[in-house]
Amino acid sequence: MDHGWHALYLVGGWLGHRPRSVRARLETRKHRDFPIEDTASVTLEYPSATAEIFLTWAAQERANRVTIEGTRGRLTLDGGRILLTAGKTERTFDLPSIAEGSHHPEWFGGAVEDFLCEVTDPLRRGENLAEAAFCAQVLSLSGESSRRGGVDVPLS
Repeated sequence: MDHGWHALYLVGGWLGHRPRSVRARLETRKHRDFPIEDTASVTLEYPSATAEIFLTWAAQERANRVTIEGTRGRLTLDGGRILLTAGKTERTFDLPSIAEGSHHPEWFGGAVEDFLCEVTDPLRRGENLAEAAFCAQVLSLSGESSRRGGVDVPLS
């Protein structure tokens, strides 16, 4: 729920629009003593892109890997290392790994600033609620898709 929520609003922000459908498989691969899935494979179909999200608590290590591929190149995050590939050009950047701990105080400045902007700017009012409603809808439809064998479920 937590990490999936983050992936959903990040992908939505990167692509700038809502997906047409969601397809998901929710599984329990390791933690069978708990009445909840520990692994999610989710595919979001957008008009001009496909987003594949894989999240698991059944892995042997805590790690974060993200790949964004487009017509002009690829951006890969592996732990704290970012690799930007554009044609034959490659650039790397090293940052602290987001897998190091579960709290990220460096993220909260932006979240607080966004909240204050929404509270003080009537034109931005409702953005956080709309984002939350979108994430809740996709999570709910992911469960429906999984229960139906991983079929595409359209988003309204």
